[in-house]
Amino acid sequence: MDARITAILDNLGMNAADFNAGDHEVHSPIDGVVMGRVIMDTKASVDAKIQRANDAFTKWRKVPAPRRGE
Repeated sequence: MDARITAILDNLGMNAADFNAGDHEVHSPIDGVVMGRVIMDTKASVDAKIQRANDAFTKWRKVPAPRRGE
């Protein structure tokens, strides 16, 4: 991973190592440099993630706005 990308991730409070564990390279459209690696999901794992996100949203939307803002 390019040092510039690592610096940006560090500034965002993200661990650059988390972006190097995958099996698919992500390239910059500007200069082609490898920006990181991502893990490719299966259809089943994406469906499960979407379902978990939907379940969380369903619960969260029932929380009153003042409570969400605490």
